Amino acid sequence: MSILKQKLREKIEIWRPRIARLMHEHADVVVDQVTVGQILGGMRGIRCLITDISYLDPMEGIRYRGFTLPEVFEKLPKPRGAESPYVEGLIYLFLVGEIPTEEEVGDVIDEFHKRRILPRYVYDVIDQFPCCSHPMTIFSAAVMTLQRNHFLRKNTLPD
Repeated sequence: MSILKQKLREKIEIWRPRIARLMHEHADVVVDQVTVGQILGGMRGIRCLITDISYLDPMEGIRYRGFTLPEVFEKLPKPRGAESPYVEGLIYLFLVGEIPTEEEVGDVIDEFHKRRILPRYVYDVIDQFPCCSHPMTIFSAAVMTLQRNHFLRKNTLPD
């Protein structure tokens, strides 16, 4: 099992009671009021998500997992001679909530490398969209087609 999968398995077990408690204690709390115009306008301005990944502070700007953007750039591992950190390190931070080590970044790079080849049918789905389609619509459809090969691997994460 990869380092990332093992770390996610551990974190999920820690996070599950929190989610259960939120559901039990706050399931009926109203978060926002939504208009049809907001829904049709792409959900802009609607509070509809609980997340620990990012927070937009009005004074400091965006925070990722509690770190300001300058802190993220300072703390994440960087390739030798590079000014910017590995993208895979940022993904690890988003998923796990911790600054990764070089080894953990390498594990994510290896995992992405194993999954880099897309089946032909994914390209076929993409190619069927009209040229003026919204990129997120195309992206969503392409990701959903991957469930057949990439998302149904046995023992990837706990149930």
